[in-house]
Amino acid sequence: MQTLRINEEETEFEKGFWRRQFQTEPTAAQMKFDWTFGVILPVICFVFDPIVFEAGSSLAAFKLFAYVLSFVSVMAMAARLIWGAKLKWLNAFLAGLFAVGGVISLAIGILIAPISLIGLIVLIGVLGFTPLFTSIVYLRNALRAFQSAKPFFEKKVLVYSCALAALLSAVVPYVLNGYFR
Repeated sequence: MQTLRINEEETEFEKGFWRRQFQTEPTAAQMKFDWTFGVILPVICFVFDPIVFEAGSSLAAFKLFAYVLSFVSVMAMAARLIWGAKLKWLNAFLAGLFAVGGVISLAIGILIAPISLIGLIVLIGVLGFTPLFTSIVYLRNALRAFQSAKPFFEKKVLVYSCALAALLSAVVPYVLNGYFR
């Protein structure tokens, strides 16, 4: 006895949440999410930062580091969201920058999670969870930028380009932070 398969295609629901999040082509909803949590809300959080990087907090010593890395990352994210694969070989360097931005956003989000939970009482604490969502946006776009740059580099050169960009993305703001502190 044979079974009849009507629809052999894998539906979006069956692919799994994380696989959909990191697929090569973004959906319209992902683009809105990326603009919101990768560009708009990070800027709002820095403008209205009540305590995270202010004097007396544990992250105050890294204020300039965070501001420089965030500014460069937000501007690069806006460029990536506007032009995407049209940036061609530049995507290799954006992948490194976004990887560092994603890891730093995740670290900041974890560090300020207790403050954000307390801040939920006043509703402003909701913005404290922005770095956690921002980390997903940046890591997802790091992977997409890496994939977009593949046709323009040999594999070894592509990996080295991303690593160099990641190193510079972390070191330059760190040196500026130490110099002007």
